[in-house]
Amino acid sequence: LSSDEESQEGVAMYPSGRAWPEQFPLPPEANLWDKRLVDLWRQTEGHFHPGSSNGSTKCTPGRVSVVTPTTEARKRFHELLYACFHQQVWPNKELVVVETYTTKPSEFLQSQAERDPRLIYVKYQRPEGADWSIGLKRNIGTHLATGEFIANFDDDDLYAPRYLTTLVEDLRRQNAIGVTLSSWYIFDTETSTFG
Repeated sequence: LSSDEESQEGVAMYPSGRAWPEQFPLPPEANLWDKRLVDLWRQTEGHFHPGSSNGSTKCTPGRVSVVTPTTEARKRFHELLYACFHQQVWPNKELVVVETYTTKPSEFLQSQAERDPRLIYVKYQRPEGADWSIGLKRNIGTHLATGEFIANFDDDDLYAPRYLTTLVEDLRRQNAIGVTLSSWYIFDTETSTFG
C-alpha cells in the first residue's frame, strides 16, 4: 500500500480518510498486489479475491472478452445476452458475466456456464439495498477476462452479429488501444421501426 493509503498507525484508509473496516483485512498475499487489485478486494469487502483467477496474468491473442454486469432483477435479459454473444461471428470469444443477486442467481446463466466453456459466470449474493456498482462489476469482469480485446455488452441491448468483428478490425486498422460508442440505433419492437 502507498503511504497515502495508510494512516500513521498503519490502518488502511479510504481516499476520503475514513478507515477501511477491520473485518475485511487484506490477506497476506496482498503484498504482491497492485493498487487496482487491492481496490477490488476492498470495494467488494473481501468477497472477490483477485488471486482466485488467472485473468490478470493470462491473455489469449485474438480473443475478445465480452464483459457484462447484471443482477437478479434483470434475469429476463439473460437469454438475450447469451444469444447476442453466441451469434457473434468473431470465432475466438468469451463471455464474462458478473451477477449480483439477493435471493436466487440466474438459473439460465448457471446452466449455460456448465455447457459452454466460453462463458465465465461469477455470482455474488448481496444484501437488499447493498448492490455493487455497474463499474465495480465491470472491473471484476475485466480482471477475469483472458482476451486480448475487451468489449462491454449491456444485458438488455442487441448487438449485430459482426459487432465484435468490426470492433477488432477497426482497432487493428487504426492501431488504436480503445474505442468508445458514439452512435446507435433504436429499434421499436412493437412497430418494427428504427427511430
